[in-house]
Amino acid sequence: MALLSQLFKRPAYHGGVEVYGPRRPLAEPITRIQPPETVVIPLSQHIGAPAKPVVEAGAEVEVGSVLGEPQGFVSTYIHSSVKGVVKGLVTLGRPGGGRVSAVEIQVSADQPERSSREVDWDRLSGFTPEEIKDKVLKAGIVGMGGAGFPTHVKLSPPKDKPIDSVIVNACECEPYLAADSRLVVEAAPELLAGLRLAMQAVGAKKGYIAFEADRVEGIKLLRQLTADFADVEVKVLPPKYPQGSEKHLIKSVLGRTVPLGALPMEVGALVQNVATLISIYRAVLYDEPVTHRVVTVNGGAVANPSNFLVPIGVPIRVLLEAAGWSEEDCAKVVLGGPMMGKTAPSLEEPVTKTTSGVLALRQAELGPTEPSPCIRCGRCLAACPMGLYPGYIAEAGIHNDLEAAEKAGAMACLECGCCAYSCPGNRPLVQEIREAKLKIRQNQQERKGS
Repeated sequence: MALLSQLFKRPAYHGGVEVYGPRRPLAEPITRIQPPETVVIPLSQHIGAPAKPVVEAGAEVEVGSVLGEPQGFVSTYIHSSVKGVVKGLVTLGRPGGGRVSAVEIQVSADQPERSSREVDWDRLSGFTPEEIKDKVLKAGIVGMGGAGFPTHVKLSPPKDKPIDSVIVNACECEPYLAADSRLVVEAAPELLAGLRLAMQAVGAKKGYIAFEADRVEGIKLLRQLTADFADVEVKVLPPKYPQGSEKHLIKSVLGRTVPLGALPMEVGALVQNVATLISIYRAVLYDEPVTHRVVTVNGGAVANPSNFLVPIGVPIRVLLEAAGWSEEDCAKVVLGGPMMGKTAPSLEEPVTKTTSGVLALRQAELGPTEPSPCIRCGRCLAACPMGLYPGYIAEAGIHNDLEAAEKAGAMACLECGCCAYSCPGNRPLVQEIREAKLKIRQNQQERKGS
């Protein structure tokens, strides 16, 4: 009863949907994946400028060796996830389009073991904000929930935008995915230490760990661990998608509304992903860069849904095989969750810092593929968590009425998929809005250049 009463006290936000998926691999421990003979590590795994390569063919690298250096403030370092020899630079196609440079590495047979890290609470307070941000930058840490925004940038708000609250996004609201939920259980002390360091970096006085209500094990564990932390609070929220969107999470946890087009720092908040905060701890105390990440492998065509600890650059084919997938039953492989994920361009697509999941989906999980005409039912309008009219924006984009699409708020679209999920006509609304946004950006660039 206490849990239910807490749920109904949470501030609500407009829209959103309830989504359901198959088995979540929550109970089994995270399993380590060994790298194959070669890995391919992209030099762009983040928002912003790609890293500049600093290695050449024939160079010997260790786990953690720098492969690429940032070009500009909104950029970051790329490191080797394996011990081996650089074969050279290659070019990769990216999910959703575009191409990036990558470093191909021949993997050595004698790979070092990844060490566990006990939390040294006494050392945490000894780091200054500038030291924390510098170590985060050099470790190549980005938002590992999928956005890939360089974390050192998020930890560096302007002086006139003070941060009073840091929120841990432990909601993991997309179905199928469970990597963060399992990390909470297996690395809770590291998560709390990372939260403490993020609070120190921005001068925040309060930290929150936000869960959806069905993450019972993580909620119980974190409540126990934070019982003596006056400045850290566990928040339990209704399981409603997209609860993990940072603007909606801020609304649910703090009751503050981030204005359209604004960033969370406008309302004094900073949101960080579970895996990101654990990486912050390991970077600040042990100078450990991001070389691995935990990935959920799931879907109807997978026999053994699992969470794997994977070196960056390992092809997703290796993960699918480890989870016992059936290629014959698989209609589509998706990177990320089913709502916001993108179709994998090939089974050789490498795991990156932002790869939260790999889903092997049967045709029955994809639903009907042929859209029918819009019947003006308004379900997309009711579902949109940003208060937009997705059907109108999509229609305007189709007819190249970009001015109307922009005025209707196209650029505020999260591409969360609530509209397409709710549409009885199975219209590809997210794809249509995404294309409209691309055209709008191109027009804006042309206007700037003229």
